[in-house]
Amino acid sequence: MCAQYCYENNFRVAGVEFGQECFCGQELLNPEIAALSDCNQACAGDSTLACGAPNRVGVYLGVERPDVLRPELLVGTNLMNRYISYGCYSDSYDSRSLTGYSYTSNNMTASACAYVVCLCKTRTTILTNTCRATCYSKNFKYAGLELGNQCFCGQTLPADAEVDPSHCDTPCAGDPAYSCGGGLRLDVYKSLSL
Repeated sequence: MCAQYCYENNFRVAGVEFGQECFCGQELLNPEIAALSDCNQACAGDSTLACGAPNRVGVYLGVERPDVLRPELLVGTNLMNRYISYGCYSDSYDSRSLTGYSYTSNNMTASACAYVVCLCKTRTTILTNTCRATCYSKNFKYAGLELGNQCFCGQTLPADAEVDPSHCDTPCAGDPAYSCGGGLRLDVYKSLSL
């Protein structure tokens, strides 16, 4: 039940703990591995299965990754503030790819402040996004989305940092149908006017 719930909500990692708790996420960051025998508490819904234990999470990784969309064009309230998809870029804690401004928001989406023309899968929708609007208001040429809820703005990008687009597949915190980068991976958008 937990794995199914996480998958249907576009998470690729499911964790069960204390017999009845379910946790979802995109990746494991520095996990401390315990003995498998520590995860021995019976599941509340099926006592023949183990669902972690107190302070022990039984972790399951999805065989298939959920599909997420990547808008090709972000259009704001003014036609001058368009941003286009510029690719997926690597990032690092020591040397950020976009260094102008950054913040985190649990409402992050990959759309713009008015509407999105999504050329992938021919979908058009109305959503909200604070990242693109913020980067534009601060006159930054690039807007980057990372790990589902992080926004980075900047004027330049490292020339050798582009990676395969499949690395940017973490669903946005504000709309899990869309991609907002990944772990140290930026979905980058470039302004057409700045």
